[in-house]
Amino acid sequence: GCSGSTPSVSVRMDADRVCTATFARSTVALSVVVTGSGRGAVTSTPAGINCGAVCEQPFEVGTSVRLRAAASPGAVFSGWSGACTGANVDTTVAITAAASCTATFTLRATLTVSINGSGTVTSDAAGINCGNDCNQTYNDAPTIMLRANPATGCLFGGWSGACSGVANPPPVVVDTAKTCVATFLLPSTLRITRTGSGTV
Repeated sequence: GCSGSTPSVSVRMDADRVCTATFARSTVALSVVVTGSGRGAVTSTPAGINCGAVCEQPFEVGTSVRLRAAASPGAVFSGWSGACTGANVDTTVAITAAASCTATFTLRATLTVSINGSGTVTSDAAGINCGNDCNQTYNDAPTIMLRANPATGCLFGGWSGACSGVANPPPVVVDTAKTCVATFLLPSTLRITRTGSGTV
């Protein structure tokens, strides 16, 4: 017979011989990169990629591979790049050569403001104008400054919740859902009534 793993073989024809040639489809690697400020995972159909864990898998040339992105809690899927494109969580790549797809996940969290008493709170970045708009969802964990504005005749009493202090709060990093509470107070008046002689 014939043996070997090279494409050509020499056969000595001094008797009848039977040679069997076996062909296998070639494979190339598909790799996935997960990036961005948020967390997430990518899986494939056919199975093989489960990124986070396995981010590269060989597939036969000619295979159509579907990739699915799943954002972790507190994140959103922002889109594909590289050999994959689009903003849908599902994308398909035809395997013709080694390829790499990048899935981007963005951290997303909501800042909520609550008010006790009479006043408003505004933010240095767009989004919070409480009285009217008291929560805002932000991407990529920005640092937000809040300013307390007492109503006429009221005083600012302080912050609580994710903010603290009696002046403008420390910067609030919106990397998870957070609530800041602003308390406004009415000024108090002390009346003293004097009877008899002497001072108070």
